[in-house]
Amino acid sequence: MNSELLAKAKSLGFSDRQIGHLTGTTEDEIRALRKKIGLVPSYRLVDTCAAEFEAYTPYYYSTYDRGDDEVNGNTATRTGARSENKWKRNGA
Repeated sequence: MNSELLAKAKSLGFSDRQIGHLTGTTEDEIRALRKKIGLVPSYRLVDTCAAEFEAYTPYYYSTYDRGDDEVNGNTATRTGARSENKWKRNGA
């Protein structure tokens, strides 16, 4: 497995175990390769209060996404804005 394919699989949410199973290797081998090429998760903050007021309980999530969010060829913003835009499109 090459590093570009591994990065793509991780950005799509596949675990090291799943990738290992699909490629006929072990979870440990995939993890070692991922660490060797420097592919580590980043942590992002979710604004649970939608910037309406100060959030006292920040929520973080880990991701292997490299920031190139595209949905059906259209550039999309992060998680919170997607939900808000979906809500607005549905006429609510």
